[in-house]
Amino acid sequence: MTKRMKRAISFGSEHGAALPAKRGVALMLVVVALGTATVLTTAYLMSKDNSAAIGANAQDTAASSWVARSGAELALAVLQTQEDWVDADPEKLFEGFSIAGGTVSVALTNLQGEVPDGTETELAMTVVADVNGIKTVLQRIVSIQPDAVFDDAVDAELGEFGIFAATEIDLSDTARIGAWPMSPAYLSGEGVKIGAGFVDASSMGVNAGSAASRAELYVRPDAAAPLQAMTSDSTFVDGAVLQMVVPAIPPLKPADFGALPVIEESNLTINDSSLSTRLVSGTYANLKIDKLDTVVTLDDTDGGVYLFDDLDADHESVLLISGDVQVCVINNMKIQNCSAIEFADDTSRVRFYVGKQFKVHKTAVGLPREIARKPDRGLMDIDKYVDPSRLRVYALESAGGGDADPDIDIFNGSIANMVVHAPLSQIEVKGSSWVIGRLTGDIIKIKDDSGLLYDPVLDSKVGYTAFKGPLYQSNGDLQVGLKAAIDSYDVLLGLEQFQAHVIANVTTEVVPVQMVGIGDPTPRSHDRAIEKLWPFVAKAIENGSWVTGDHEVRQESLYVPLDPSIFDLDQFYNNGVISATHVGQQALEVTESQVAVPIGSPGNSNGNANANANIPIN
Repeated sequence: MTKRMKRAISFGSEHGAALPAKRGVALMLVVVALGTATVLTTAYLMSKDNSAAIGANAQDTAASSWVARSGAELALAVLQTQEDWVDADPEKLFEGFSIAGGTVSVALTNLQGEVPDGTETELAMTVVADVNGIKTVLQRIVSIQPDAVFDDAVDAELGEFGIFAATEIDLSDTARIGAWPMSPAYLSGEGVKIGAGFVDASSMGVNAGSAASRAELYVRPDAAAPLQAMTSDSTFVDGAVLQMVVPAIPPLKPADFGALPVIEESNLTINDSSLSTRLVSGTYANLKIDKLDTVVTLDDTDGGVYLFDDLDADHESVLLISGDVQVCVINNMKIQNCSAIEFADDTSRVRFYVGKQFKVHKTAVGLPREIARKPDRGLMDIDKYVDPSRLRVYALESAGGGDADPDIDIFNGSIANMVVHAPLSQIEVKGSSWVIGRLTGDIIKIKDDSGLLYDPVLDSKVGYTAFKGPLYQSNGDLQVGLKAAIDSYDVLLGLEQFQAHVIANVTTEVVPVQMVGIGDPTPRSHDRAIEKLWPFVAKAIENGSWVTGDHEVRQESLYVPLDPSIFDLDQFYNNGVISATHVGQQALEVTESQVAVPIGSPGNSNGNANANANIPIN
C-alpha cells in the first residue's frame, strides 16, 4: 500500500466519524416537531370543549351592554316627563326591570352620591344591566332643566357669570380662571361663563401666560366682529352672541340704613382679646379691631343692621357674623394682616355695602380664622365647601350713596370667599391672591399669579345664557318685550326694582297643554333632561379576573370618574392640570364598561387598579 493510499484511507476515516452525529440532530428535530404538533393538536381538541361557553359569554357581554344602554334611555325618558320620580325612590328608579332580554336596575343620586331631593340641576345616573350573570355598569350625568318660571330667571346680580365686566377684562401674568373643585356642582363639568359688557376685542385681554379653564365667553349683540369671533376661538371652550345687552345695575344703599339709632359718635377701637365684644345694631363712627384674638360680633338680635364711617380689622383680629346681617361702610373697609371675617355657623350670612374702598390684604375672608392666620395660606388649606354667596360685597357709586368710582382690591396672598357686585368699580386681584365665588365690575384685572375660582352652584341655569330657559320662547327668540324692558330700565333705581319692571313689561309665551288620551305616550320634553359623560375620566387597567360559571372572563379597561378628594389640587391651582395618581380599587366607579361579574359578588376582584393621568381641565 502506497503512502498516498494510506493518506486517502486516513482522510476518509476522519470524515466517516462525523456522519453519525448529523443523523442524531435530525432525529432530535423530528422528535421536537412531533411533540409540538401533539401539544397543538391537544390544545385545539381541548378548546373545542369550552368554545361554546366562550361564545355564549361573548354574546351575553355584548347583550348586557345594549341592555344597559336601553335602561339608560328608558330612565332618561322618565326624567323628561313631569312624573314625580323623587317620591318614587330615586335610588331604585328601576330594580330588576326586564328589558331587551335582560334585567336592569337604575339609581339616581346627586353628584356627591347622596339621595336627591328634587332641587338638583345635575344628577348621577347609575345603570346595572344583567344578562345571564354578565353585568354591565354604565354611568352618566344628567342635566335637569329646573322647573323655573319667568320671574325666577330675572337675576339682577348676574349669578350665572363667573366674571362680568362692563368695560374691560385683563387676565395677565399667569392669571388663572376655573371652576372651584370643592364646589358640590364641580363634577357636572359646567364651564365658567365670562360676560363682556363691552364691544371691542381689545378690551378682552388674555395673555399667553394665563389660563382660562373651561371658560365660555358671552358677548352683546352689537359686539365688534373680532370680539364675537372670540366666542368660538381656542381661548374659550364655548360661548355665544346674546340677543340682548345684559344689564349690570349698580346697587343702592338699602333704606334699612336710613333710620338707625346712633350708638357711638366717637371712633371706636377694640383691642381686648380677653373678652368677646358684641355690637348692637345702629350707627357708629369708625370701628377698628386691632389685636390677636380680639373678636367683635355683629348679629341679627336687634335687626342685624350696622352703619360705620370706616371699618378696619387688623393684626389677627376677627369680625364674627352671626345670623343674617347687613353692614354699610360709608368710606373704607379693610381686612388685613391675618384678620378674618368669619361665620358663627353654617346659616349665618352678611351683605357689605361699601362707599369707597374694599381691601383684603394678606388674609382670608369668608373662611375660618385658622386659614387667615397662616402666613403661607393657600387654596389647599380649604378642606370643605363654604358657600361664597354667604358673604356679598356691593360697591355703592355716587347716586347710590357712595363714591364716584369705588375700588375693590384683593392682594398680597389673600383668599376671598365671596360674591362681588360692583358694576362701576375697578376690581383687582393680584399678588398671588384668589377669589372664590364671582365678580361683577366695570374693569376687572386678575394678575400676578392670581386667579378666580367660580362656584357653579351660583348658576341657576335659567338666566341669560340658558337658551332653553324661561327668558326664551320655544323657537329660541327672546320672550316678547324682554329686550325693550331691559333697555328701558333706569339703572338709578337700583337692583331691587329691576325684576318687577321686567315682569311688568314682558309677555311670556303661552305653551299649550298637550292633551293625552288613554293609551297615548306620556308627554315629555327632550330638553328637560339631557345626559352627558362624566367630565373627568382616567383609564385604568385591571389586573384581576372574575370567574362566572365554568369560564373565566378577564376584566379589561375601566373608565374611572375621578373623585376630587384624590385630585392633585395643587397641580390644578398652579398649572390648570389635574393629576390623578393611584386610583385604588375601592375608588373605582365604572363608566360604560363591559365587566363580567359573578352574581352575588359585584365589584369583587383580586386585582389592583392603577391610573396615572394628567387631565387638562379645559
